[in-house]
Amino acid sequence: MLVSRFKGREIPAAYRILARNPVLLMKFAEFRDEIMANGKLDPILKEKIAVKVSTVNECNPCYVSHKRKLEMSGRSENAEDEKGSAALRFAELAAMNRGKVSDEVFAELIKHFSEDEVL
Repeated sequence: MLVSRFKGREIPAAYRILARNPVLLMKFAEFRDEIMANGKLDPILKEKIAVKVSTVNECNPCYVSHKRKLEMSGRSENAEDEKGSAALRFAELAAMNRGKVSDEVFAELIKHFSEDEVL
């Protein structure tokens, strides 16, 4: 499963460790895929959000994985517009404050995104 998933790329350490418990690995992969592959939010912006949250949480394996995906797409981790800036600011503050953000920050997010995109 891991070899086909990463298609010749190095398998991240977190996945190699999770592979010791195949049921847990599958649940993690399903959860991750549901978040990153599905939904209304642009996949590139999802990767940028993942990089931002990984930075705040100091999770180097996650940072490297998501940063690599951005680089492979020719994109940087920086916001490209006001919409992206609002998303990255929200993600950073939510990660720093255990999900708590001010009404003002949430209002700024909602100005740029539909409820389906926020979900």
